Amino acid sequence: MLNGLTTQKPGNERGRGNGDFMRKASQAIALGSNLAVGMGLFTFLGYYVDHKRGGGFFWTMCGMGLGLLYGAYEIWKVIRVLSSNNDNNQNQNDLIKK
Repeated sequence: MLNGLTTQKPGNERGRGNGDFMRKASQAIALGSNLAVGMGLFTFLGYYVDHKRGGGFFWTMCGMGLGLLYGAYEIWKVIRVLSSNNDNNQNQNDLIKK
C-alpha cells in the first residue's frame, strides 16, 4: 500500500471479469458476422438466379428465407452451447455444496 492506494497483483479477483467479457463479446461478434454473411450470401444467390431467369423476385425471397433459416440455426447453436455451460456450472455448484 502506497499513500493509501492498493496495488493489484496478477491473478487477483478484480481482473477476472475482463476475460469473460471478451469471450462473450467475441461470441456475439461471431454470431452477428455469421448472420450478416449468411443472409447476404443467400439473398445474393437468389437475386442472381432471378437476374439470370429474366427478372422477378421469387428466388430473391427464397434466398432471404434460407438466410433467415440459417440465422435461426446459428442462434440455436449458441443457445445450446450457453445452456450446456449453465448446466455444467450448476452441476459443479451442486457438487461443491455437497
